[in-house]
Amino acid sequence: MPDDQQQDPLKALEDLIAQRKAGDAAPLVAAPVEPPAPPLIDTDALQAKAEVRDAASIEKQRAEIAALKDSPQQQVVATQQAVANADKVTQGEFSDDFAIRQVDHTTIPAEDLG
Repeated sequence: MPDDQQQDPLKALEDLIAQRKAGDAAPLVAAPVEPPAPPLIDTDALQAKAEVRDAASIEKQRAEIAALKDSPQQQVVATQQAVANADKVTQGEFSDDFAIRQVDHTTIPAEDLG
């Protein structure tokens, strides 16, 4: 192609159309395109990597939990729970003394009969 056609794409297209009509240019035939093969994925390797990553993550989380169990905040929570449980026991013992006994709905034990 001369340089003037490269500079003007419209002119180059018109010339190509004129050549096709005249039969000078060989027809453009698209080569059959094969679809690309899907990439091969090594699932075993990916699974092994995931297991290693998961095991490391689990160990990290276990270490964090162990550190939390020994933390001062956890010791305070444990102390508060122990005090709360002791208060519940004391309240239960105190309320047992004031239990309502209904004579109409109770049965007389056998040893009291005679």
